[in-house]
Amino acid sequence: GLYLSTANSPRRAPPSLFSPAANGQHPMDTSHHAGGRAAMELDNDQSINRAPAMDMATTNFFSAIHSHFVTKCLYQETPKSSPTAACNIFLASDTRALGLSVLAMLVEQNGRKRLSLLQPVPAVDNSLSDVRRMELVAMPVECVDAQPVQSTPLVLAIKKCGGLPETHRLATDILILQSEGRLVLYRANTQITTLSYSAFANRLPPALSLTNPVGPRVTLNGPSHVGHRISIQLALPCPFAEQSLCAIQSSLETLDGDLDQVALLFRVDCIRVLQQLTETEPSVGRLPFKALAAVVMAIIRWDLVGEMIHGASTQGKSLASVEDAWASLQSSDFGIDHEIFPVASQSVKGEDPWFLSAYAQSNPQLLNFLMQKGSREPLTPLLFDPLHLLFEESKLSNVSFPSDLETLLSHICNISPDTKTRHEFLLYYESHCLSQTVVTGGDMQEDTQYTRPFTTFVKPPSIFGWVDDLLKRRTSSGYFESHTAKEINPACRHIRFVKAVLPLLFEKGTPASVVINELIEEGFLEQKEISEIFVPGIAFPLLSLLYKLTNEASQEVFVGTGPLSPEGFDLIGRNDLSLNLGQNDVGSGKAIMPPVPSNTMPLEAATDMDSEGNPSGAGSFADEEKDGLVPIEVTSSMLFKDNRIHEAARLLRSSRPAFLRVPRVVEISDHEYEQLKQKKLSLIVRRSLALPVGRGMMTIGGLKPLAAESLPIPDLSLKGRVPPTNGSLTLDGAECPPEIKVWPEFHNGVAAGLRLPEKADLDDRNNPINRTWILYNRPPRTEPTNNNEESSTTNNSKNHAHGGFLLALGLRGHLTALEMTDIYEYLTQGTISLTVGVLLGMAANKRGTCDMSISKMLCLHIPSLIPQHFSAIDVASAVQASAVTGVGLLYQRSSHRMMTEFLLNEIGKRPDSDTSAFDREAYTLSCGIALGMVNLCIAEKAGVDRAAGISDLRVEERLRRYIAGGQSNEEEARRVRESNDRFSIPASSNGVENEKCSVIFETNMINTDITAPAATLALGLMYMKSGNHTIASAVSIPQTHFTLEFVRPDYLGLRVVARSLILWDEVEPTQEWIDTQIPNVIHSAYRSMRTIAKKTMEGRTPAKMRGVDYDRRAVRQIYANIVAGACFSIGLHFAGTGDERAKKVLFDCVVQMHKLREGSDAVSVVSKPEFPILETCLGLIALSLGMVMAGTGDLDALRLFKTLRWRHDKEIVYGTHMVFGVAIGLLFLGGGTMTLGREPEDIAALIAAFFPRFPTDSVDNQYHLQALRHLYALAAKKSDVCAIDVDTGERVFVPIETISEGALLAPTKKQVPFLLLNSDVPIRSIRVVSDEFYPMTFRLKKGTNHFFVKRRGPPEPRSLAGPWTSDNDMAKILSQLEYLSLHPVDKPFFTQLISQKQAKDRYGIILVFLALMNGLRSLEPTSSDSIDLMWSLRLVRSFTENDVVEETGGSRYLPIESRILPLLLERAFQKLIPMKGNGGQHLISILYG
Repeated sequence: GLYLSTANSPRRAPPSLFSPAANGQHPMDTSHHAGGRAAMELDNDQSINRAPAMDMATTNFFSAIHSHFVTKCLYQETPKSSPTAACNIFLASDTRALGLSVLAMLVEQNGRKRLSLLQPVPAVDNSLSDVRRMELVAMPVECVDAQPVQSTPLVLAIKKCGGLPETHRLATDILILQSEGRLVLYRANTQITTLSYSAFANRLPPALSLTNPVGPRVTLNGPSHVGHRISIQLALPCPFAEQSLCAIQSSLETLDGDLDQVALLFRVDCIRVLQQLTETEPSVGRLPFKALAAVVMAIIRWDLVGEMIHGASTQGKSLASVEDAWASLQSSDFGIDHEIFPVASQSVKGEDPWFLSAYAQSNPQLLNFLMQKGSREPLTPLLFDPLHLLFEESKLSNVSFPSDLETLLSHICNISPDTKTRHEFLLYYESHCLSQTVVTGGDMQEDTQYTRPFTTFVKPPSIFGWVDDLLKRRTSSGYFESHTAKEINPACRHIRFVKAVLPLLFEKGTPASVVINELIEEGFLEQKEISEIFVPGIAFPLLSLLYKLTNEASQEVFVGTGPLSPEGFDLIGRNDLSLNLGQNDVGSGKAIMPPVPSNTMPLEAATDMDSEGNPSGAGSFADEEKDGLVPIEVTSSMLFKDNRIHEAARLLRSSRPAFLRVPRVVEISDHEYEQLKQKKLSLIVRRSLALPVGRGMMTIGGLKPLAAESLPIPDLSLKGRVPPTNGSLTLDGAECPPEIKVWPEFHNGVAAGLRLPEKADLDDRNNPINRTWILYNRPPRTEPTNNNEESSTTNNSKNHAHGGFLLALGLRGHLTALEMTDIYEYLTQGTISLTVGVLLGMAANKRGTCDMSISKMLCLHIPSLIPQHFSAIDVASAVQASAVTGVGLLYQRSSHRMMTEFLLNEIGKRPDSDTSAFDREAYTLSCGIALGMVNLCIAEKAGVDRAAGISDLRVEERLRRYIAGGQSNEEEARRVRESNDRFSIPASSNGVENEKCSVIFETNMINTDITAPAATLALGLMYMKSGNHTIASAVSIPQTHFTLEFVRPDYLGLRVVARSLILWDEVEPTQEWIDTQIPNVIHSAYRSMRTIAKKTMEGRTPAKMRGVDYDRRAVRQIYANIVAGACFSIGLHFAGTGDERAKKVLFDCVVQMHKLREGSDAVSVVSKPEFPILETCLGLIALSLGMVMAGTGDLDALRLFKTLRWRHDKEIVYGTHMVFGVAIGLLFLGGGTMTLGREPEDIAALIAAFFPRFPTDSVDNQYHLQALRHLYALAAKKSDVCAIDVDTGERVFVPIETISEGALLAPTKKQVPFLLLNSDVPIRSIRVVSDEFYPMTFRLKKGTNHFFVKRRGPPEPRSLAGPWTSDNDMAKILSQLEYLSLHPVDKPFFTQLISQKQAKDRYGIILVFLALMNGLRSLEPTSSDSIDLMWSLRLVRSFTENDVVEETGGSRYLPIESRILPLLLERAFQKLIPMKGNGGQHLISILYG
């Protein structure tokens, strides 16, 4: 049977996909389908070797294989009898070579092979349009073997003008091996020629078979299995000759009927003549075109003579050779009367300029074929017309064509008896070929009886004349006006291009994108190709249009919605818009990466001190400490022009020895002085250990990892540099126990890991952060021994840092690359820091997904969720707090009922064992934050009503009780017991009682010291931005001294925060709003205390006031905490906005608190609360200011924070140093490239990270888990906007205007790079308004933070040594004038001209004028190049004078053209005046029309 199919993909399916069916049926058998149609989609290949012993449900190292190869049945033959298997079957081209539409089958029967050709034809049944039936093209041919070969070029393959030169596409012919080793080449059923290998007859026996056909090559197999590789190529080796042959062949293919193989025979004759000339005339130049001309002249003479002697004695005779035809022509009456063939007669007698003798000796086939057919179709127009069009084609190209074409055309006109038409064409050629002698035919007279024309043209078509009429808006009549581009010979690709594109420039309403698309379809991808291919007269209009689009492409249309494709933007020289267009089309938010800059280092760098105390000097950019601060200083130098980024890096650096200055009193001993230095160093080291959190903020997202390199984690320095020798002093081990570095090392690991980019910013296919890389960064496990105690301590430090590294991976979205087996191995190590990092990291990585596997892992570390018979498992309090927080992150905004009920019970849970009494406050706070995250914004209107699923839990009521306190009722206790029974499996043994806590005894009263913070924040997060005043009343501030006594002062600040979250829209960044949060009684009492103190300090007696009994200590504490809470609320509300009002009010509050801390006057003493409370409030307000100005690097805030952190005495605890470091880190978040988000999820993460209870030392986790300080990374958003020079790949400064959404605000002028801050009116787009860069408008989209710009100037700066930006660059440009051979007289003019600003982006047009100027220098009156030059000048003049923009009423061009063109015309006129008598007058007439 026979099965013919088509595929919709060029890819070949692997053999394994075609496996036999189970029932024995062949997979290609489609007989069971109705109508013979079949469609089969291949399944994925399951034979790929995968890693053994792996769970394929969870592990997949290979991407899915998608099927793209689909077969469809086109024809199916069901033989009536037992079929014979075909020896060979292949597809070949039809006679016209329009496609592979002929099926060749070689079948052997009875020891004889026959080749059958079948061609599909439409079926009679129109309902099945896809089904074809096969018909025999011709009777089967007996042969020895047959193979397909690609030897003949396709005429239709010549389509494009621009781009890289394409190889000719070849038709698939059939090479047949006949008996006795004879080779015959067929095109379908048409014989092309016979092939001979007689030259190898002595050593090449007759072939027995053909094998291995590839392109034009095939193997001839002889006896003894000896094969010889041969190549069959029917193409002329000269490009111009091949183009001429294709033009004639395309013209001859218009013949129908029995003459359809004339074109193929013409090509074969050309190849035969070329082979003959190669043997007999090897010294003659341009042999391919000589061979073509010989065949043309032979056919034309036969055609003309045959017409004149029609009916004579030679009629019906076969002219065996051209000599016979030529002799008959000479002896005819016409030849005797006119004597028009002196040259031809000489050729026969000895001189043979057209090598007709070689043509006769080459055994031509075409003349014999024509004589046998007896056809008298006129062939001369089919030869002359395409050659004349090629002559016109040569005028458009900068490539010089051989003069043989002009001579051949003139000779054809000479032998034509049509005197009138011949004379007109001869004058046309003579006017163009001034340097050649054209035979005009003397006194020839027209033969009125002769009606056979030599051309179909009424008059000589002139492409320059048609273009000139088009540019002048004049109507013309002629060949080019009456024919469309597709009707012109396909070999004349330049004429077809000009005919298709140039009229579009002047058609009203034609979009410019249509012209650009036409240029792209023709293969033009760069502007330089236009000027390189076309003469100046044709290139100038196109370059002018491209220049206009270069400046106007994006002024009205936003990038991404414009009419041009990326290739179109590249063509107009705006590849910046092309990249921006591709970037905005990325739907996933993954922006296209900019080019690699050639030099990203700035010219200057801040001078700093190395590890030995020596100045590193400017230009030292080595990151020796591996903390990422030096790279941030380099990359952020464009955002901050001063040294603030270097100063911030110095303040946050903890890997270098600290500067230690201890004044020495004379009377103390050396031992006492060393003790003083140790005490001083311990205080400074306390600050250094608190800096990694802030350093992580500054360096977040600043590292591009390499798969072959591990992540560097810097060391925490415990040393100091003592002046004046800068000697190193190490902290004594007694002052620094091992546990003091546990959490600082953890923070250090997090800071190092946060340098990694987010997973969304990396390509999934080339992501270096995979499982292998993570495990490669894992420190080696060593067992502690007595002999290797120091090594064990070092390894423990690395484990703590690795735990922080894992948390950072989760925060950046990379931790899910690990397998569950890896997670299990981490969790079984027993290190608290590793466990905390894994739990929090996995939960943050899977935030909001409710992933069950992660949920089980978290629940196993929460004792309340562990079955009772496993309750004896000891789980550290830090691990419990991290697991509960992880539950909140995992189930964020899901309102999961079970988790909601569990977390609600945990807030009010009493300690049931001694272990649960430690760090109970941090665990309960984590439960409250997790509860708020699970039910985040539960009152939002959009989507499903999430509150309905937990309404019966009475969450709000119970949270109120946890906030206000009181006696717990019996119903609540019963609910807690029932929930605990559901969450925990009862013990298997009876009579087992739960363990009791012997450390803390709580009555049935709710302990608000434990529950109030958690419940307050949970209520605020649940009803965030709801505006519900009823819920807000639950966290209202008491208004009397009596009721205030029942609330701790620090919890009042939390109530202000929760109330601000609920009443989000009522928060205002003013001092008045802060004052409204303070109860009137507290405000008046505080003001009264300050007034009395002030009058006392001034020596005045204060006025007697009514006796008011209030606690002055409580007033001070309440006032400070409420102000701090209000400032924190402003910080959350205006996070990442850079709001100036918020900045001012927070700045004033920080200054006020700082004055209270440092002040010692009576007013300050009476106003300040206890020092720890004051430090907490001061740090919280500084944090709030840092949140508002996040990423801005505000200089005023930096100076203030620098002042605050200076103090490092015994009263300043570890948490205070951490707060001020965090404030500085927020100020330079991401090196100034990131800011904080304001979405509900971001606010929840900020509250968890910046909870206003800071650790007293580095091991303190009692009130707040230190690991949660890094959750700010979930709210950090990449928000910098930078411009990248598309040519150099470097970031550049560009003036822009920002356009807001809805155009509510006027455009704001800025300069990129800048930080895009949060705003209620977001910026919609950016418009470049620079004279140095091209105009463009870029629409901002999520995930895109950079755009590309292009500097005005030459498209290739390397050729001109850089863009035109300075006087030095200008000198380099002017030096190119010498290269262009500009005349010294004209150099000053061009020097002044190209110095104009407008000349920067007119580079291509200026080069056109310079080329014209160069041509005028070598102007000669007798050269055809001079005529082409005059025509180019004329076309440029016509276009410039007639191209007017109607909508603007003025010229679209700058004065640069109007200044250059008169100079060129003047120079041309000066050159032509002395040449008037020697052809100059003709050139002047061409120039001025």
